[in-house]
Amino acid sequence: MFKKGQVSISVVIGVVLLILIGMLVVLYQQGYFSRLSEVPKSTVLKGQAEDVKVVLGQCFKDKFLQAVYMVGLTGGHLATPNPRLNLARGLDVGYGYFLGGNELPNREEVELEISDFLNFAVPDCLNSIEIKEFTIVNSSVPSTRVNIYDNKVEAKLSYNLVVSKEGVKYTYDNIYDSSYDIRLGRLHKFALDITNKEIDDPDFIPFDFIENFIDENGVLVDIIDIDGNTDLNVYVIYDEKSNINGVPYVFEFANKFS
Repeated sequence: MFKKGQVSISVVIGVVLLILIGMLVVLYQQGYFSRLSEVPKSTVLKGQAEDVKVVLGQCFKDKFLQAVYMVGLTGGHLATPNPRLNLARGLDVGYGYFLGGNELPNREEVELEISDFLNFAVPDCLNSIEIKEFTIVNSSVPSTRVNIYDNKVEAKLSYNLVVSKEGVKYTYDNIYDSSYDIRLGRLHKFALDITNKEIDDPDFIPFDFIENFIDENGVLVDIIDIDGNTDLNVYVIYDEKSNINGVPYVFEFANKFS
């Protein structure tokens, strides 16, 4: 059996619930909850602006990887006008031994070749879809530092960029880093050693030295005579341990004896 006080409390709670329901209906009709779910435009723009930073960084990494693979296929040369052998494949290969001399670039020169390529190529990243949604207000000249080690390659990019959208400006003055476990330094040193041995004795191929390098580093080495001409060949070094995205690294260089 209910007491009078219990009935009064039930009535009060019922009235309060009816008032709350009425308030919720009014707020819904006025669009209050839809406004709560809307993301402020400033937040959306800030998110898009952060995408610019991410896209630029990834583009730099992609171009760095492209340059490292290209420099392997061209014997360390990308833009320098050294003697090259045309293999009719779109990329000419540079020489190591060339008529008694050494045309193979040293490690610092290869680093500079890659840096110059990146400084030229990075502005093309601004043509990506995400960045083209913004207006480029100002951009600095890219400055890239590349380091080649025995077992990896590294690059740092300094690039200042100012973009705007709907009257809001965003400034990026970040340094972008990229690193890949590619044994370019080790392969380059092997190519340089072969070239120096050929300078010492052009008529002798150091097979023992080559076989030791293969055994110690787990690589494959092919010596390909061009058109059956033993005075013109290409060393091709395949490195499965420097494998990025399923693509083994290849370093090759040509030799011309007469």
